[in-house]
Amino acid sequence: MANEVYIYRLRTDLNDGVVQITDLLPNTSRRPAVLMGQSGYLPANTDDNSVAALAASTVSAITGLSAYILDVTNDEVSGLQISVADADAAAAALIALGDASSAIDETAINNIFVTTLGMGAATLPYPNAAGTAGTVSVGTFAGLMQAICGAVYTLPAGSTVDAAAVTVQEGSFNGTFRQLYSSGAFSMSLGGGDLATLTSATFMYADTASQACSVYGDAGSVIS
Repeated sequence: MANEVYIYRLRTDLNDGVVQITDLLPNTSRRPAVLMGQSGYLPANTDDNSVAALAASTVSAITGLSAYILDVTNDEVSGLQISVADADAAAAALIALGDASSAIDETAINNIFVTTLGMGAATLPYPNAAGTAGTVSVGTFAGLMQAICGAVYTLPAGSTVDAAAVTVQEGSFNGTFRQLYSSGAFSMSLGGGDLATLTSATFMYADTASQACSVYGDAGSVIS
């Protein structure tokens, strides 16, 4: 589905449950049951834990962006699941893009997986028609952006690691991520409301002025 937008939290000194975005519609507390609420607290910082110590299977559950990447990504040339080291390195590079408020689009992702980490041409953490191995990745771009932008992904104990190929996604998100969509209310918030305040370099919290978050569009471009 197009039209998704994502908020990437930049500051690490904002405690969860402190900063709210209240001018997005429908308001979560007042919405009809059939509509998805948009207002709420600022999403969390990226959840990420190293998967480098995992052996052939996970001995305990592990959460984070690295876990998501490991669970869904095949090298598009060899057809093999990527290594735990590459999953950690890719996650770190994606977080660095977010921290710099840089684009996290397909060009940037390809640059990480293929150019920097040396994986097979066209390797991405989601299906790519340009791949040549016949075994594509099983994630989605939306899933990747959610994992980058504060959603908690869990790879359960016993999940397969270092497999010949990933064919089934074994982990899942915890269901608390609030997906936002571009709308008139969103544009107004970004133009002069709560999001305008939070994306400004003059946003003040605990006597420190600094941008609280950045906003991405459905293809990973930076909106603000």
